[in-house]
Amino acid sequence: MSTAVLSEIVGLAVRITLPPVGGHSEAALLHLFGNVTGASEAAVRVQLRESSVPSAPSRPVFVEVQHSSGLVCFSADAFVRRTEGGDTEVVLLPTAPLEWVQRRRHVRANAVVRCSFWPCATPSAPVRWEGVTINISAGGVALASRGTSQAGDRLFLEFHGEEALPGEPLVLEVVRVSPSMDDPAMTVVAGRFVELGPTAEAALNRFVETRSV
Repeated sequence: MSTAVLSEIVGLAVRITLPPVGGHSEAALLHLFGNVTGASEAAVRVQLRESSVPSAPSRPVFVEVQHSSGLVCFSADAFVRRTEGGDTEVVLLPTAPLEWVQRRRHVRANAVVRCSFWPCATPSAPVRWEGVTINISAGGVALASRGTSQAGDRLFLEFHGEEALPGEPLVLEVVRVSPSMDDPAMTVVAGRFVELGPTAEAALNRFVETRSV
């Protein structure tokens, strides 16, 4: 891995895919999610968001790091350990060269639209955070809010006051969270849409076209 790429993936969301043990069923694949806490040419460290993971001395895994412009993918041997603070950490020893998978580029439009969002894990949660978009594309959105989220979170996102945009909640996977330069009390959340249906994608594209003229 190049030093430049290694420095860019620290703090980003990661998905670790463990192959099934003793079988080849796709349904038996296990996915673990976390965030990269450290990276060097020899190893990549990931703090998992799950409280429990399969115990094994080491296992071959496939790793996908969610970068804002693509996926950083590689195969590795994984070692699971507990940190002194009680968190679950995976140490990844790459066994194959890094592969960069470019995302399809979407045209973005700068647009301020009121929105609200809440965790997919608790769809009936009474607390919804309010925010405003900074830019929108058919691939994702950047928004400013006082809500709390972190890279790797999946959120329901709902637009308000703009009939041209999809009316139903969309699923947004958070790629990056950073402080707002305009208001220290706010954060900027950048994410990509997942499980986006054709009707919603078409509406987003039409909205962006009208704002990009």
